[in-house]
Amino acid sequence: MRHVRIWTLSNILMSSQFLTACVSTSSDGVVVPPVTAYSPAFQDRLADEFNALPPACGPDTVLDGCSAARRAIMDYKLMRDQVRAVD
Repeated sequence: MRHVRIWTLSNILMSSQFLTACVSTSSDGVVVPPVTAYSPAFQDRLADEFNALPPACGPDTVLDGCSAARRAIMDYKLMRDQVRAVD
């Protein structure tokens, strides 16, 4: 059992080293994950698909005729904006 714990701990430490290479740090020391940049063609396609969705569901309610996907995309946009504001 001890061998398994050591192996797991070493995996966690190695994984954390790889993850730290994927993020940046703001001037006040806050770790900021990278924001993916999408091509204009991708953004156009996404906008077309997004606009075809029905109105967004509430964050905690799902009713007939509303779109959970639209809600999730709207929340994702807010999160991306918040990450950009920290950077």
